[in-house]
Amino acid sequence: MATLHPYRAGTTDSGLDVHWSHYYYAALFPLAAALRLAERTRSGEVPNSQLRRHGAMANAALSAICAAERPIMRANRLFGLTVFAGCHKP
Repeated sequence: MATLHPYRAGTTDSGLDVHWSHYYYAALFPLAAALRLAERTRSGEVPNSQLRRHGAMANAALSAICAAERPIMRANRLFGLTVFAGCHKP
């Protein structure tokens, strides 16, 4: 599992100045990790993408979870599904 440090280091090594970085979708991380682990345990292989259309109820629930996380996401340096970073070229 990667941390923010390698992402920041790689971005800096590519010539960008990183002003801030944080994770997003931390609230969904445990669910995603459990689903991937369960699939890997059942099949013994690395699972393929699970990207597919879901119903309106699932989308509404996920949107509500993400909306609740958004006000505090900049403080999240622990874990999540996506890294966000604010950078500029010097």
